[in-house]
Amino acid sequence: MHPQHSYTQFRLVSGQALKAQGQPRSKRLIQQTWIWMKNKLFHSSDIKVWYTCDIKGTRLWSAHNPITRHTIHGVSDSEIRRWVEQCHRTHLRY
Repeated sequence: MHPQHSYTQFRLVSGQALKAQGQPRSKRLIQQTWIWMKNKLFHSSDIKVWYTCDIKGTRLWSAHNPITRHTIHGVSDSEIRRWVEQCHRTHLRY
């Protein structure tokens, strides 16, 4: 018979990591996702661009510039491109 060996692996963890370990995995995942979304949505200076489609399937573009707080809605692809380029040119002047 061979003796069984038992090994324990140690690692250094922060106090915050210890607190997180006490929470269920799903709760940690929700908290981490919320923090990521909040940072992306509310703290980003990137221009947000999206589109919707009308009943004919035509794309209508919209965008929001969080720096200037200007928004444009329901425009063509060439108009949205001009608007975004104008935002970048204006931002580069500052």
